[in-house]
Amino acid sequence: MEILFPFASNEEKDMMVATIGSFWNANETWLVLAIGLLLVAYSIIGACWLILKTEYTLQAKAVDWAQGRIWGLALVLGAVSLAKPLVSPGVFDKWFTYPEIVLQTPMPLLSAVLVWMPWRSLQRLPNTTGKGARAPFCYAISLFILAFGGLAYSFYLYVVPEN
Repeated sequence: MEILFPFASNEEKDMMVATIGSFWNANETWLVLAIGLLLVAYSIIGACWLILKTEYTLQAKAVDWAQGRIWGLALVLGAVSLAKPLVSPGVFDKWFTYPEIVLQTPMPLLSAVLVWMPWRSLQRLPNTTGKGARAPFCYAISLFILAFGGLAYSFYLYVVPEN
């Protein structure tokens, strides 16, 4: 809606914001986190793909790019994981009630392992044989399947949180 602001008077802008009010405030958090996640996610997946498909100088650059983004990815995934139960009482209840809490305890540990494994595999690259070039891509994809599976579980049956 903000794209229309240049065409509206100040009074109209206030009215426009009032029409979306609290709905937008709650979802603005998700929008910012989702955009951050996508920017970091796609850049690391792209870098890992380049590691797999290229050689020499470009592969070395791709390794550097992936190494620089893995911790940003961990930070964004951690922020989303912390924000979900704090912003959404439904997610909080779903995560922290018995028996779900027992079933979900391995998820943060598995996520940490899936951040550590590509980081560790990137330490061994680039090399002259190309050995291990597939690993960072496979680990990154596994991490995203886990992360988006967690989002799907958290909000299943409701596509829009809290509706």
